[in-house]
Amino acid sequence: VYYSSKTAWRASTFSGGSPGQNEQGLTAGSIVINEVLAHSHAGQPDWIELYNATSQNINIGGWYLSDKNDSLADIMRYQIPDNTIIAAGGYMLFSQDSSFGSSSQPEEKRFGLSEAGETVYLYSGQNGEVTGYYQTQQKFDASETGVSFGRYEKASLSSGYDFVRMATTTPLAANSGPMIPALVITEIMYDPAQGTDSEYIELYNRSGNAITLMTEVTTEATAGEVITEQLPWRINGIGFEFNAGVVIAPYEYIIVARVPATFAASYAGLIPAGTRVFGPYSGKLSNEGEDVQLQIPGDQEYGEERYYIPLEKVEYSIDNPWPAKASGTGKSLTRTGKAIYADDPANWHDSEPTPGM
Repeated sequence: VYYSSKTAWRASTFSGGSPGQNEQGLTAGSIVINEVLAHSHAGQPDWIELYNATSQNINIGGWYLSDKNDSLADIMRYQIPDNTIIAAGGYMLFSQDSSFGSSSQPEEKRFGLSEAGETVYLYSGQNGEVTGYYQTQQKFDASETGVSFGRYEKASLSSGYDFVRMATTTPLAANSGPMIPALVITEIMYDPAQGTDSEYIELYNRSGNAITLMTEVTTEATAGEVITEQLPWRINGIGFEFNAGVVIAPYEYIIVARVPATFAASYAGLIPAGTRVFGPYSGKLSNEGEDVQLQIPGDQEYGEERYYIPLEKVEYSIDNPWPAKASGTGKSLTRTGKAIYADDPANWHDSEPTPGM
């Protein structure tokens, strides 16, 4: 009797079915959220790109996309049309204006992606219900207008990846790779032999243009009243914000020191003449590992905290494969190249401190 019910059947996941065998559930990573655009512009829609990482066509008809998972109703916000098949090794794009935010959707189910950052969820479903067959999710940070986030496999990890700002948007195609900012973090002295007050972070303007460490943002301090202002950049993780109007010259190194006077005394004779030193900062770099982020301010809506956009981040650690000698030996953590992705231990080495060069 059970098998005569329509609710006991669904479309096969793989094109052509699985004759002569029981169909098995998908392994983790079979369908991934590959790229998202959450801060669209000029009337363009947000979008979510899925990728089929397997060698077989996969039917995702009846599955659900959402930006919430607090309840079953939250999960079931946008149902993917029946018999939607992602080809083996293929991509599929869901656009806000024609799918998850479309006017054809019930108003309570429509959603867009937050420029302040959030999480996208994908759940398998059939016959109007969520199943436990497959699910995945992807968190992303705040983003600038027109900048997407996408998967990037790190050289130092087998099948490891970060979800980062992409150099260019590539809907329905392989991801471009990470966006490397003009101002980059090049050296981190987190465990100096001279003690905590000798900590520093070195930054470098790798471009031929001067960089003003200010960003124009909108602020809605009172409901309905929006002002535009310029706010300074900051380094999150140490509690440091640049003063207003700081300009970094082309190809200039700068230092952000926990205690500038102690830094100058600790590395006397090593600091090139003319190197500018900023600080102090109120926090400290953890000797066990830290998530250091160079951030620019974003907008602030009424009743909400201002969000900050990470231009790049380095989540260093004392554990392998991060360079071991940067911990407790007086050596610094030094970036191997200035145009390569920051948050990958393969792109860092330990070295004698070279602040400002």
